[in-house]
Amino acid sequence: MLIICIYILTLLETPDPPVNVTTYAPEPMAFRVNWTSSFDGNRQHQYFSLTIDTPDSTITAPNIVKNVSLEHTQPSYISYSQRIDSSENILPYTNYTITVRGCNIIGCSKSSNSSKKILTEQYSKF
Repeated sequence: MLIICIYILTLLETPDPPVNVTTYAPEPMAFRVNWTSSFDGNRQHQYFSLTIDTPDSTITAPNIVKNVSLEHTQPSYISYSQRIDSSENILPYTNYTITVRGCNIIGCSKSSNSSKKILTEQYSKF
């Protein structure tokens, strides 16, 4: 009697950094961040962590970190979008850059490449 056992091992790891991080400002005190997930480390993404940085050395605003939870798991290589507005404590007339990290059950990826700078404007209520 011949018994053959085949084992398949799947290496679980943290995801690769997201790619194609872009920003645009559809209104004065808000902007939208877009990115594409990369390889998920053989475990689906659970959330993305956005770091909103002020590269302007004259402003001492702290980095803002926003976690974007996924309502359900998604496969790799999907495009995402998140709106950032004044509720995130962004300042008027300030340059920001954004990096994104993908996170799964194992951990988080390294940060993506930074987006280009985006400048917020003053919101006026007329």
